[in-house]
Amino acid sequence: MKHSKLTLSIYNNLLDDIAKNENLPRGLPTEAKLASNYSVSRSTIRKVIEIVCSKGIVMKDGSNKIILRLPIKSDYFSSNEIENSKSDIAERAVLKKLYNYELKPGDKFSELEIANETNTNTVSVREALNGISHTGLIKKRAGQKWEVEALTQSKLNQLIEFRSLLENYAVNCLEKQTSDNDSNTKFTLILNRHKELLQKKKVNFSDLTTLEKRFHYTLIKACNNSFIESSYNSLFILINYHIGQIKYDTLKIKNVLRQHITILEAIIDNDFKSAKNALQVHLDHAEKSMKDVNAKMPKYK
Repeated sequence: MKHSKLTLSIYNNLLDDIAKNENLPRGLPTEAKLASNYSVSRSTIRKVIEIVCSKGIVMKDGSNKIILRLPIKSDYFSSNEIENSKSDIAERAVLKKLYNYELKPGDKFSELEIANETNTNTVSVREALNGISHTGLIKKRAGQKWEVEALTQSKLNQLIEFRSLLENYAVNCLEKQTSDNDSNTKFTLILNRHKELLQKKKVNFSDLTTLEKRFHYTLIKACNNSFIESSYNSLFILINYHIGQIKYDTLKIKNVLRQHITILEAIIDNDFKSAKNALQVHLDHAEKSMKDVNAKMPKYK
């Protein structure tokens, strides 16, 4: 996939927004307006516009861009295509180095080193590293290489608090929505997959992280807010990092699956009081687990 994860995600968000207004033809907002709407650079927006034009959804007319048709399902990039973007490949590689302690606090590395190791490019690697840096795991100093940082309790507390706000808000949004068969179908499929993994003697790490993402992002999408989804990305990086830290602890992994199942069953039954209680149990457990593991991590410097 030649485009970055960010470009593909913003492209899908733009299609959603185009689909909300059936009046055609009509003008597409300016690059500056779109960049502001999605909190990205104009260069990212230009790449997105190139894709919508190549699909025949938008046509360039001088400096103007005209929306010719509404998007259809096949116009969207699938979650699998987005997951296999170059930036996502780089992100997974760096996180693996971090939770396996191949990269320790105080270690320095360059974008080019990661690009060569992952057969990607420095632009995609930079996007991945910028995302990871929001968790406090790494930091870029001007004119220098990236450096691994010790995750402080203060930073961890802030991220945990932010996660609680967003996930509780998502459940509140679900409660306010009218019965949605499509959402229930998605949650039911995710529930069934959780039950399948729970029956396995050993849970495959790749299967687990894929399911983690399906669970959390299906929940967050209930907010119907692209800014919240974008903000949640750094939180999910931390969740993914922690899953890597505990991947050999089968009891912990299966406990996480059971907690998800309790939340999912309550949501599907429209029992949101139970869903909120189950979510709080899950968040409290995640907080304790993250803090326990972080306290035991080597603090090299």
